[in-house]
Amino acid sequence: MFCKYCGRKLQEGEVCSCRQQNGQAPGQPSLMQAPDQTAQKEEGSRSIPPVHAAQSAAASPEQHNAGKKGLAYLSLGISILLLLIYILLRTVLRDPLTDSLLLEEIYPYLLYVIPVFLGIIALLLSVFSLQDKGIWTISIAGILFSVLFTAGTLGSLFVFPYEPYAIQASNEREEDPEDEDEEYEEEKEDMDKEQGEDGTDNDEQASDSLLSVIKADYKKKEMDYAEAKNALADLDAEELEGEAADDILEFQSTIEKDLGDKLAKFASDSDFKPLIEELTALKKAVDGDDEFLEELVEKYDAEYIFYLDSESEKLVKAGKKDEAVKLLEESESLVNDKNAVLDLLLEVQNTAGKDEYIIPDSNSRYLSDADLSGLNIQQINYAKNEIYARHGRRFQSAELQTYFNSKSWYNGTVDPAAFRESMLNDFEKRNVELLSKKEFSMESGGYKLDQ
Repeated sequence: MFCKYCGRKLQEGEVCSCRQQNGQAPGQPSLMQAPDQTAQKEEGSRSIPPVHAAQSAAASPEQHNAGKKGLAYLSLGISILLLLIYILLRTVLRDPLTDSLLLEEIYPYLLYVIPVFLGIIALLLSVFSLQDKGIWTISIAGILFSVLFTAGTLGSLFVFPYEPYAIQASNEREEDPEDEDEEYEEEKEDMDKEQGEDGTDNDEQASDSLLSVIKADYKKKEMDYAEAKNALADLDAEELEGEAADDILEFQSTIEKDLGDKLAKFASDSDFKPLIEELTALKKAVDGDDEFLEELVEKYDAEYIFYLDSESEKLVKAGKKDEAVKLLEESESLVNDKNAVLDLLLEVQNTAGKDEYIIPDSNSRYLSDADLSGLNIQQINYAKNEIYARHGRRFQSAELQTYFNSKSWYNGTVDPAAFRESMLNDFEKRNVELLSKKEFSMESGGYKLDQ
């Protein structure tokens, strides 16, 4: 047997639980719908589309148009905003944003990058809003405004470029160098007024600020050593204490090291003339005595004289006596120890007969490849035979005999067949081997005599 309401199979005499669950007494009709009716309602409900989906689809075109119009107006608003930001950054906010060196370094990025970034966003919004033909006028206006304001911002970068305070101060000092000291004094007084009435603290704070300006100018190479030293002298470092004095002394050590490294590079390249000239110019430009410059002058004066001695000797050995004299005469006005240069000049001028040798001391020292640099193959051959000629050897070559006959020191008395290698000392024997090796390495068969 089955329940007539739910269709459940029942035992004989059993009452179906579906009637009890709905609070009905046995025998009363159930309020539950039959399974087939419930299924029909569920199936019918699935076939009916949701009401909110239809409404959303109907409202979509209006929302789309409203969105595009919003983009156009937003583009115009951003364009106006970028113009206002640029004006505020260039005028009202300039001083607050450039109070310190750190903020002053990022200020140009704020001044130009932010407005340009906003201009690009405004341009993109206007371009997207062009898809709605009903608001083309607003969209085109947005594009024009964004392009115009962005181009104007970039154009100001070239027409009215921003100059940091440190550069402006340096330019003003260069335009009127006579007022440089007065400007520093005025800056000190202004900083004293702004930073309080405590004289000691104000001096230290003012020195810190001025030192920052000096450091910035020096770092940008708008100040050389002499200008930086003069500016530091105005800060009265000896009267300050604590960190202010330490900072000044530390910066002074920095500029002295920079100058020392620069001059050392000149010296390593044996470029002494510009080195001495720069030292002389700095001594004249620095106010008062400068102990560090005096040490450098003394050091490089001695090195320059040693260089002149060595270089003039090389020129004389190479038969370039006139060049050696010219070198010494030109350097006389550059060094402090002029007597030392005059002694070198007299020594060169009095080397009678020495300039007749290709290598004057080939009989008293061992030569090296460096001694032979700059000599051609003919000079190498003559220098080799010069060693024999010192001992009076005569030559079968007419070219060699004529050459040595022209020398005042030569006295040819020994026939070639009678000459013995034992007449040469150890220096001469080794040097003959070196010169011969060099000659034959320059050309196969060596120098061709009598041609």
